[in-house]
Amino acid sequence: MTRPWKRWIDRAAKLRHHPTPGRFLLSRLLWAARVSHLFTIELPEGLRLRFYPSSISAALFVSAGARSEDAEFLRLVLHPGDTYLDCGANVGHLAVIARALVGSGGAVTAIEPNPRISSYCRGNLALNGFTDVDVLNLALGESPGTIRISDRRDDDQNRVGEGGDEVSMRPLDEVVTATQVSLLKLDVEGFELQVLRGAPATLARTNIVYCELSRANSARFGYQPEQTEDLLLAAGFLLARRTEAGWKVGRRRIFDTLINEQGPRTGFNVVAIRPTVMPMFEARVAAHGQRVITI
Repeated sequence: MTRPWKRWIDRAAKLRHHPTPGRFLLSRLLWAARVSHLFTIELPEGLRLRFYPSSISAALFVSAGARSEDAEFLRLVLHPGDTYLDCGANVGHLAVIARALVGSGGAVTAIEPNPRISSYCRGNLALNGFTDVDVLNLALGESPGTIRISDRRDDDQNRVGEGGDEVSMRPLDEVVTATQVSLLKLDVEGFELQVLRGAPATLARTNIVYCELSRANSARFGYQPEQTEDLLLAAGFLLARRTEAGWKVGRRRIFDTLINEQGPRTGFNVVAIRPTVMPMFEARVAAHGQRVITI
């Protein structure tokens, strides 16, 4: 167990090396005073989020550019009229951005198992007037049932199988009704393989999968990240990752080729793309000044 004084030393060191220590300290003070929800976070495109008492909300309050990699990918591949599934939506940061990108002619479904965080997701969508987004408070898995979900202060680390909140669990194939899915984003803290095993029909009509993989998280559920990649390859996807040279795409695993520094504890985002949509992906990549490299 970490001693209290050691925790305070760690926090002081973190504050000292933070790029915006004043903003960071303010975020923690507002959170501790239980008034953070009175403040909003301004995002690009005129979007807003409420500063709910959550770690992701706090990170975005400190810097609206936090987690920019995920938001940039949505802006790269989503267009008006597209369909977006957000599995592990948290406070709805990406669901809000996705809804703005796909417009009223598109469709967004946000799935978040933690009841408290799911309510924040609903609140953020309502704040932006996006009342047509489906927000589902349930866990996704290989088969129907119930499962516990943690309720941690660092809410982006909540995991199924832990904690005291019991929620319904359903396969994604029982939840999704869309005939075609433009983008499926999956960030479920190590439960990715189980979710995808419950989604063969959904995967068959999905164009792109954006999936976080972490060896430490996968190990908690008894498997390796490469097994998730194997499932996606077997489902007919190509795997891709962005590098300084461009987007490298091919029919081979990615995770096990990463050096340790490229496979951080917080996870690595792998992209799975249907060969049939590669021309579209290449065009969108080129429009953003990037290129695709076949490997």
